[in-house]
Amino acid sequence: MTNLRDLENLMTKDVASLDPKASVASAARLMRDRNVGCIPICEDDQPIGVLTDRDIVLRVVAQRLDAESTPVAEVMTPHAVTITAVDDLYEAADKMSKRQVRRLLVVDDDGRLEGIFTLADLAVTCPVKGLVGEVMEHVSEPSRFATEISTRSRRRDQR
Repeated sequence: MTNLRDLENLMTKDVASLDPKASVASAARLMRDRNVGCIPICEDDQPIGVLTDRDIVLRVVAQRLDAESTPVAEVMTPHAVTITAVDDLYEAADKMSKRQVRRLLVVDDDGRLEGIFTLADLAVTCPVKGLVGEVMEHVSEPSRFATEISTRSRRRDQR
């Protein structure tokens, strides 16, 4: 029996991914062409990270790196947060909230990329009033790690 709350029925299935050796420029063009804000980075169809538009701005543009020669592996967010297609939207909401992410890569039992489930997907499909706002609040809280990185980066730029 099909459960309409299973991620398999809610996720985006036609997801473009890139090899870690691909250039940041090619990733940016793919994001533009697909109208997406992130690209899973995969080896043997298994996600090893994700490259977001924010990664490009903060780790390439702000650092004045050459997007044509910089491989995505150098600037991606490693260790992408994953979930399986048989999990439901409540498990996805919990994972997004706890891990402070807006996107979950959906993988099969062998860890191969099957799709993506985003905060926007949750907003459109969630029947529980207030849950999306709660998740968004947790996702948007600055993590201690992000605050430390930002502080170190500003100090380095001031030198």
